[in-house]
Amino acid sequence: MVGFRPEDAAHDRLDVLEWMHDNPVCRVVPTIMLSNSDIDGDVNRAYELGVNAFFTKPTQMQEMVEIFTLIAHFWSIAKCPTITATAKCV
Repeated sequence: MVGFRPEDAAHDRLDVLEWMHDNPVCRVVPTIMLSNSDIDGDVNRAYELGVNAFFTKPTQMQEMVEIFTLIAHFWSIAKCPTITATAKCV
């Protein structure tokens, strides 16, 4: 999980995605983006950089709990890639 402070610029977050996409070891790490943005350009760019899912942060805590519950359930049954390279994503 990669977290950002609210004051971090949106382009910094996309820079991290771009780095992951360009790194052969990290490229296969399942990635979910949770953002305040619902701008089509941000969503499209995130998918271009390899995110597996993009969610706009809800305004209500119960909605956030529901999203995380669904994400946890999905990844608990999804088949994920095996990372066999000796390098690490750090």
